[in-house]
Amino acid sequence: MMLLSAIAAFSLALPTRSDPTPPHLAQAWVAQSTGDGMAGAVGKESYLYEDCKKTSETCMQAHIFDYGADNCIKIEVDGGFKYPYGAVGSGTYYINCDSVDCCYSGDGTDMPDLKQWDIAQKSGLFTKVKYLGKKDTTELFNNTVKGAEVWSQTTQIPIAKIGIDYTYYITRKTNPDNTTDIITHRIDYSVPGDTKVKAGSILYGDFKVIKNITAFRDVFRPPPVCDNDQVMSCGTEKVKKWERTCF
Repeated sequence: MMLLSAIAAFSLALPTRSDPTPPHLAQAWVAQSTGDGMAGAVGKESYLYEDCKKTSETCMQAHIFDYGADNCIKIEVDGGFKYPYGAVGSGTYYINCDSVDCCYSGDGTDMPDLKQWDIAQKSGLFTKVKYLGKKDTTELFNNTVKGAEVWSQTTQIPIAKIGIDYTYYITRKTNPDNTTDIITHRIDYSVPGDTKVKAGSILYGDFKVIKNITAFRDVFRPPPVCDNDQVMSCGTEKVKKWERTCF
């Protein structure tokens, strides 16, 4: 009995293995990507998500899906209610979609509801985060990524009785100033409980973390073609079509 007690006490004294702290994904980046927009196409994504109590021209959230000048381009920008750029300021703009130079979603007062791409820092009542170790994977253009950290996040939506599963594949890049960039290579997703949403993957390449946020905000200004009194609402049906086919 004393021997068993001693073994138990020794076991309790041993350090326990625990998952590392989940990393925060980069919140300002530019990358080539596929799987998060026009089906089968590779485009350029620009993304900014500042931690703002109140969005403004100097603390904003925005996302651009650019599949080339000959294709539909989408700009979501939330720079607060006084954002001075574009026909309606903050909003969602569609450029060169079905030969329309530029139009905006909604009636001109609709603020975009941008998704924050990040990993929860701990599990909670409806969200579970788990570290799956390091694995080799592939990113855009089937490029091999060795030893990527793999993080699983599952969020349950009780009212809808569905879940949203994301699996993130990331690596860490150490910079000369000893800061670390989180590079996202791939995100696998599925929606258990919703047969209308097919499982898929978002693949990234040439992923660059942006440091100069002040200059980067200017990237999301709607272009001059969207900044005049002739720009009109796209209309609900056109937005539904473009979101279904392009984004």
